[in-house]
Amino acid sequence: MKTKFLLIMLAMVLVACNKDDDNQKPDPQEERFDIHNPEGYFLYAKESGNSGRIYLFEFLPEEKIQVHTLEQEAILSYTVIDDNIIDIVNSGVQFIFDGNIVTSNNNQYDELVLIKKPESNQLANNIFGGSIYRSDGSQQGNLFCRFTSDPDEVFLDFGYGATSTNYATIGNIATKLAVDVNNDGNNDDNLFIVLVNGKLEANITDGNSTKITLFAFDLNIADYMLFAKEAEEDGSNSKFTLFDMQLDFGAVRTFVADDVVPVYSYYKIIAENTIELLNEGTQFVFNENAVLSNNDRYKELVLVKKEESNQLAGKTFAGTYYNADMTVLHPNFFYAYHNNDDKYDAGFEVGTALRTETYTSLGNIASVRVLDNQDVELMVLVNGKLEVNYYAKIEDTVHYGSFTKQ
Repeated sequence: MKTKFLLIMLAMVLVACNKDDDNQKPDPQEERFDIHNPEGYFLYAKESGNSGRIYLFEFLPEEKIQVHTLEQEAILSYTVIDDNIIDIVNSGVQFIFDGNIVTSNNNQYDELVLIKKPESNQLANNIFGGSIYRSDGSQQGNLFCRFTSDPDEVFLDFGYGATSTNYATIGNIATKLAVDVNNDGNNDDNLFIVLVNGKLEANITDGNSTKITLFAFDLNIADYMLFAKEAEEDGSNSKFTLFDMQLDFGAVRTFVADDVVPVYSYYKIIAENTIELLNEGTQFVFNENAVLSNNDRYKELVLVKKEESNQLAGKTFAGTYYNADMTVLHPNFFYAYHNNDDKYDAGFEVGTALRTETYTSLGNIASVRVLDNQDVELMVLVNGKLEVNYYAKIEDTVHYGSFTKQ
């Protein structure tokens, strides 16, 4: 039988790519809590120290309170004392209310938060993810989950690939799930999740009782691609990576000209506005539309919004192609995208096509094409210019061009 006594602390960070403005974290309290009519409220409590055990107290009619925890459900009775104290019968625990501020005579609680029950599902259409840490600070792994609505499904990935299951909410802010943490084929582990103050707090059992905290990452970057241009100090070896920031299952899709097959780069969230790519330690910090990185090789970082319609169609771009050492390869070159199909013309003089290619659109702001000779053209529209990497397979080198709209 699995032991339930070893406590492991896990620290994780939430990524919340909201698809619907109605599905946000619970609103701050706008009305004063009425201790004599508490129905419609939850009281969230978290134990201090390494246990991190969380409780969700749900106020019921007739001075009853339902306690939701990882291991059990219980309905207890309470009494009101002096119009500001709720005393849980036969427990010795009291909660003291000063408006919406809550304290307790029980010093085991590190955090107490009143939450008004929202009218809609606050978990739906959000993606959460981050790293898992034990109480000694060592990393255990990662957990990523994506909640959907209609139907209410949650997709979970503990590092073994995503699985899905249906879920039901507790008061539109919490849920309990049977999960497979160890990839043994059995959903015999438990996950208890509560969304509070923009954080996803959770307890999980995988043979041990564990704690998870996921901090809010509310930047809506799922509709963007990140253009990351790298080069040497003298401008040579100029090439770029295109990151699709969909952030599904803890990974971003990356496109580069010299490896045309999209690669999934796994990440963890290390702050409210920062992700770190696990395979290389590169961090990206998102401040509104500005992006910074700890990786010095990136000389230009731009978030480019994906569009509903093809932004390349019907446009012609012309400029100069450079070798990797920044000597001129072609002083004049152009790309002319067709208006009514996924094709473009290419050549030296605008209007005189040397070849016509069929491309694959990426987010309606970029395109990729593998040529007959296995060379690759990767192009993206950034700040009104067409940034291009041409990978010459035989030479195993990347040529660079920046083309202006004609």
